[in-house]
Amino acid sequence: MQKYLQMSWRRFQTFILVVAAGLILAMFMCDMCFCMDNGVRYTIRFTERSQFLIFTFVTLMLTCCTIGYYKQRPLQLRLILLNSLLLFAYQVWIIVEFFALREVYHFTIAALFPLIAIILIQIAGHYIRKDESSEMLFKTIRKVNKNSKKRNQIK
Repeated sequence: MQKYLQMSWRRFQTFILVVAAGLILAMFMCDMCFCMDNGVRYTIRFTERSQFLIFTFVTLMLTCCTIGYYKQRPLQLRLILLNSLLLFAYQVWIIVEFFALREVYHFTIAALFPLIAIILIQIAGHYIRKDESSEMLFKTIRKVNKNSKKRNQIK
């Protein structure tokens, strides 16, 4: 188990995915928007609306699963794509709510966390693709070297 954690944390994309998961996790504790009325602050939290709660939970679990599949890069890339699409839909839904509530409520910076998480997850995906392509190159080089050694032994 220790070797698993040690290998996983050596990769830069793991740190980026952890930061993205942290942003999504922070949405459970942050206010989406607020308004001031006679000195009293009224807020709407992400957890008070079921659709936002579901989106937050699902995207957090997908991000954590993506971190766990560090040895299976093609699966990791598919999870990144799915998570990015869900986060994009989540951000669109927040924008729709913004236009519906903009007369009364002021949105917080936490309303942009899905967009920031998309950017971080795509950066991590870039590094995962680089790792996968270099691994494929090394496998090809090893295969070519192995075949050339066999040919030299036959001669």
